[in-house]
Amino acid sequence: MPLFTPEGTQPALVERCAAHVVPGGLLVAGFSLDRHYGLDDWDADCTAAGMALAERFATLDRQPFAGGDYAVSCHRSLPTLREASIPRPRGASPVPLVHRPF
Repeated sequence: MPLFTPEGTQPALVERCAAHVVPGGLLVAGFSLDRHYGLDDWDADCTAAGMALAERFATLDRQPFAGGDYAVSCHRSLPTLREASIPRPRGASPVPLVHRPF
């Protein structure tokens, strides 16, 4: 998806996609790395949007990523401080402030 948007608009695209992910949920994106937007850009935009890298694969069927021209990145939405401070029912697991691999 970031490859088909005008250059410079990717941060806003990632921010809007991340806004639809529930805290602790995943944003999964796979795209070719041989264009003007790479993994460093994607990771930086995801971090700015409150997401943390959980996993990265070479294919949609979860083959290990060891470089190459295509990657599937899974970023987990981190809760805001406000969301993390909301009282939770007794016995409920706490909302994590760091990512958990899925």
